[in-house]
Amino acid sequence: MHRSKCAILFGLTIAADPFPTLLAQPWLEDGRSCFCLRHEQGQVIANCTGIKGSQDFYVTATCRGGSERGDRPSTLTVRPPWTPVQDGAPGCEPCRPQERETKTHPRLPQE
Repeated sequence: MHRSKCAILFGLTIAADPFPTLLAQPWLEDGRSCFCLRHEQGQVIANCTGIKGSQDFYVTATCRGGSERGDRPSTLTVRPPWTPVQDGAPGCEPCRPQERETKTHPRLPQE
């Protein structure tokens, strides 16, 4: 009797996913797809890619934010209060910033 109660409790613990939106999203952990992270207070970080190791419960995201030179990537664990937003979804369009056109200006001859 005691063994079956433990098995039932164990089964319920495994079946109960506390964050169902973080599972079964291959684009979130493939290491290539771009996504954004939205904080519960409204902040959005764009240009993120994620990986999930075989022993990890959460995805680890590396976010590059804007395309300004000098921007340093930040690493975050994708879990509440952060929610992933797929590229192209409202609030994550575009995920990766557009490349800015650069113009080259010829140097003037030195005298």
